[in-house]
Amino acid sequence: MKLAKKYKIPFPNPGGGCFLCEKEPASRLLPLIERNLITEKTLLLTMIGRHFLKDNIWFVVSRDSKESKLIEKFETILKGEKGKPAVYMSGIKGMSEAKILQDAFSTGSSEERKKILQEIKI
Repeated sequence: MKLAKKYKIPFPNPGGGCFLCEKEPASRLLPLIERNLITEKTLLLTMIGRHFLKDNIWFVVSRDSKESKLIEKFETILKGEKGKPAVYMSGIKGMSEAKILQDAFSTGSSEERKKILQEIKI
């Protein structure tokens, strides 16, 4: 901004709103970056869904059908079906945990089941 002012170059006023500077996404990204789980392809996933990390496996659970459609474009997923969200996992060995997450967030699931997952939520 100093250089722009010095050379009288007009620029838009910075107004914030950068995804990477927001508190919640930034805290979510750090453990994923530390484990090299974010790639150019998976960066989109950081902006959607509910996120969990267990045994260095990253899980993203969709919150609605729009997010499910995005998640279902990836290879390592548990496809959403009637009342159940789609789940992305960063490795196929996470399939059993993905099923637990899918069941916990399925339509009609109890709050008690969701509370169990708080320890692995990022």
